[in-house]
Amino acid sequence: MKKLVTAAAALMLSSGCHSAPAPSATPVSPASTTIARVQDPGHALLRFTNDIWPAVMAYKGAPDQGSDGYRRYIPIIEQLDATEYRNLSTAVQHLGVLQGPDGPDDEIRSDHNGLTLANAHVTAETSDTAAILACYTFVATELRLDDKLPTKTPAASEATFELHKTREWQLHAITNNHVVPDCTSTES
Repeated sequence: MKKLVTAAAALMLSSGCHSAPAPSATPVSPASTTIARVQDPGHALLRFTNDIWPAVMAYKGAPDQGSDGYRRYIPIIEQLDATEYRNLSTAVQHLGVLQGPDGPDDEIRSDHNGLTLANAHVTAETSDTAAILACYTFVATELRLDDKLPTKTPAASEATFELHKTREWQLHAITNNHVVPDCTSTES
């Protein structure tokens, strides 16, 4: 069986400077993640599940400027410089996209039914920052160059959504998007 690697951008945050490397394929092995949950006094999770996740999914499906997805997405993201905006937009488009060991010719994508948020929880929160670990499921469709029909299999991934708060929580970055065996290992 082919080893899957994510095509999501590995965005690294540090205080002050927010530069990020270009997206690259990173080998992953399906493994459960054990991360401590924290309290959510600022209601970041509520904002994420009610507003941010739906807007990100709308933008993923229709990223063109002027589209309904774009109009829903822009109000939920933090004001970013051009590089940060491009990195975040790329990370959104790479949710549910995996690559096999042969790179782009071995790409596997989520189907047209989209991604389903299976569970999410806050892993870190201060008065103005929060990290939310979201596990999502999808049907992976292997795009093939040969004459064989595409293969469809259930898949799961998780990613960290980094939020910043001024008046309300806004999406700043999506990091550590990777394959997991399923979303039950991150539920409580």
